[in-house]
Order: sequence, then C-alpha cells, then structure tokens
Amino acid sequence: MNGIDVSPWQPANITGMVDYDFSIIKATEGTSFVSPFCDKQYQIAKTREKCLGVYHFLKGADPVAEANFFIDNIQGYLGEAIIFVDWEANAINMGREWLRSVIKQLKARTKAGIAIYGSLSPMQAHDIAGIAKDEGVKLWVAAYPNYNAGGFRDEAQLLGSFVRQYSSVGRLPGYNANIDLDISTMTPDQWREYAKGGTDFTPSTNTPPQLKPADQVADAVIRGEFGNGEDRKNRLSAAGYNPVDIQAIVNMKLGTPAQPEHKTDDQVANEVIGGLWGNGDDRKNLLTNAGFNYDTIQALVNSKLGVSDAVAKENPQYYTVPSGSSGYNGATAAKFGLSVDQLVDMNKSKYPNMTANYVQAGWVLRVK
Repeated sequence: MNGIDVSPWQPANITGMVDYDFSIIKATEGTSFVSPFCDKQYQIAKTREKCLGVYHFLKGADPVAEANFFIDNIQGYLGEAIIFVDWEANAINMGREWLRSVIKQLKARTKAGIAIYGSLSPMQAHDIAGIAKDEGVKLWVAAYPNYNAGGFRDEAQLLGSFVRQYSSVGRLPGYNANIDLDISTMTPDQWREYAKGGTDFTPSTNTPPQLKPADQVADAVIRGEFGNGEDRKNRLSAAGYNPVDIQAIVNMKLGTPAQPEHKTDDQVANEVIGGLWGNGDDRKNLLTNAGFNYDTIQALVNSKLGVSDAVAKENPQYYTVPSGSSGYNGATAAKFGLSVDQLVDMNKSKYPNMTANYVQAGWVLRVK
C-alpha cells in the first residue's frame, strides 16, 4: 500500500486533497501539544475509507507522562488506527530503555497495534528492532535513497519494518508542495486488524538483511562490487546506503579525492543550502573528499544566503528546515544543542514572523 504521513505543516484538509491507501497523522507532542489539524485530517481520511494511523512526537520528557498524554488525546481513534511513536531528536539521547518505557506504558493503556518510527542509522545503532521484537510491536523506518521530488514508488522495507518512509520531497497530484511518502507491506485488512490489536500480519520474508558497517561497504566498492558512476550510486542507494558517505570513505582509503562529477560550484552550493552536505566539519570533509574546494563553496553559500563577510568569519552553520515534525523548532534546537529561544533569537532579524511555535519548511536557519 502507498501512504502519506502528515502534520500541521500541511493543510487541515490535506487528506482530502491527494490519493493514498493509508495516512499516518500527527496527533500529539511531548506532554502539552495537540495538533489542531489532527481530527480534521483524521476524519477526512476515515470518510474516504483509508487505513489510519496517528503518531506522537517524543520530546524526551517523562516516558510514562508522554505515553499517557498521547493515549488520553486519541481515545476516539483507538481500535481504528495504528498508533506510532516518533523517536528522533532529543528522544534518541534518552536511550533505548527510555523508549522501552514509553512502549510498555502504551501497552498498559491500550490493546491497539503499536509501532516505532525512526531513521535507519540510529535505529541500527540502538538496536530498536530488538526492542520491537521484545515488546511485540512493529517498526516504521525512514531511509531516503535520494532527495528527488516525485510520486509513489516501490522501496524495500528495512529492519523488518512494515512501513518505510522513503521521501520527504514527495509530490502528488492535488497538492503543490512537499509531502512525506511511505510504503507498507500490509494489506488494508491486515492494517485494520493490527489497529484493533490483532496479530494477523507477518513481515515480508524478503526483508533485506541488516546493513553492513560503512567501512565494509567502502571496501566492497573498492573491490568493484558496486560498479562505477551512476550505476554505483543507484546500487548503493537501493541497498540502503548513502552514496556520498560511502564515496567519502572510499576516497579516504584510496588517498585520492573524488572527481566532482561535473557539477558546477553553483550547483553544489545549492545542494549545501538544501542540506545535502551536512554542517560544520562534516560538510567540510564531505566537500573536500568529493574534490570540491570547501572555501569556494562556502563563500558561494554565504553569498546566496546574504551573509556578510564579517558574519561568515564567525564560521556560522545553517540548516534548511525540513517538512514534517522533524522541522519543528524544538527538534531543530535539540539537534544543534540550542534552546528554542536561542534559535529564535539567532534568526529573528531574518525571519521576523518566527516564534517559538512558528517556522516554515524551507527556511534556512542559522544554528551556530
């Protein structure tokens, strides 16, 4: 099945604007935020007889309190929707046992089917698949093979997950902006059965194996096992690896810089602004290992963002706000070790409308 996941970043009627098989809707966050659009988005999808899910964005507060706040605010959806917890940002720093405590409390409060959302790398690093297996819940894994805008497509599930989020720049007829796209191995009947607390579902038997360490994959690239050029990129992406990261390790092992792939400095500067080359030393290393002149690219980035030479000399870092819950100011502040007030203060002159609770996807925020 093809699906979307939505939040207050999208219109209240987004679930009536595009086509899909299932919709996962943001309901709550932390212990105080309830999405003002959740119920309308939910009821529209329900009226259209779509499969339903609702999610809670974990903030890293008391795990029992977060679980209770979520359940208290979705009473009308239990039995109809699979319930998901969004494990990212500061919640990752709380550790895997903190997450287990959330899951245990959810299980104590409801018999509804439960799933954990997270990005592939931290899920692997913290063995979240192990928690899912221990607690009898499922996984929704985010892993993007590329950042090319487009519609629904087939993508392999990872870590035994039943939902894969494969794009944050999806484009669907009826809505002229980015939307997260997902694919599930469940049928509609299996989805609804699991939402009621049933277990009529077995993960696909062709789930890819757990990813190998990047260092081992780089050795395989050097041996020629992933081809060259665009073929190498496509094969690495299809296998769940980031081609830029792997190529950087390959270059380091070979002691030679990568070729710039015929991209102009201007194209690379635009990719930097779009967040494709990381931040700080990570950005510098990736650009250098890819054969680009870091100082030249950064100067172009500063120029495009209207950053003065004086400010640029302070070695600032910038971050393009993504769509979805990961773009909330709280998530951004936690990602870069800031308070929300600090984040707002650093960007208020550029974005006068910015507040602790208001930011727009696509804004380029200073984070250092």
